[in-house]
Amino acid sequence: MLKPNHADEDDQTRRVSTRAPPVVTRSYDKEIEEVLASKEVRKRGVPRQTHFLIKWKGLPEAEATCEPEEDLWQFRDALKAYTATRASPA
Repeated sequence: MLKPNHADEDDQTRRVSTRAPPVVTRSYDKEIEEVLASKEVRKRGVPRQTHFLIKWKGLPEAEATCEPEEDLWQFRDALKAYTATRASPA
């Protein structure tokens, strides 16, 4: 049976976890104006990832950011539209 938890008065940091935080799904409060480019990122021993260069609405093109595809889950429609307009390799 579990015992009730009582705060440690001498050491307040005792209950602070040292583990990594749980996985947090990133979300954006901005809107995509345009997808400028995409790039396949390959590293040995890691599955390849697609990164997209994103121009955010209301920001200059100089402030475009490169974001991994899995972080852009909110904008799947914009990414599909971008990949549909790209010429497929022959």
